[in-house]
Amino acid sequence: MKHILTSFTLTTHQFFAVQAGNSVLRTKMVELSNRLQSLDEILYCLKAKYCISSDPMITDNFINPWNLMRMNQPIMASTENMFQY
Repeated sequence: MKHILTSFTLTTHQFFAVQAGNSVLRTKMVELSNRLQSLDEILYCLKAKYCISSDPMITDNFINPWNLMRMNQPIMASTENMFQY
């Protein structure tokens, strides 16, 4: 009888240890699933906003500062229409 009780107690402790391990693994799985979903949403937004495809990426003027020089060209206005009003 004592052998059965000892075996039952040992099995119960092992069961709870496995349950605790499973709980930790389930929590990690949920956390990783949430991270994956967040990364998928970020990729979806980037693809939708910038039309990212497998083609070579077109440089964006706001990202590449050397391309901003052509945007800084002076605007020349004619003086004959300046005082029209």
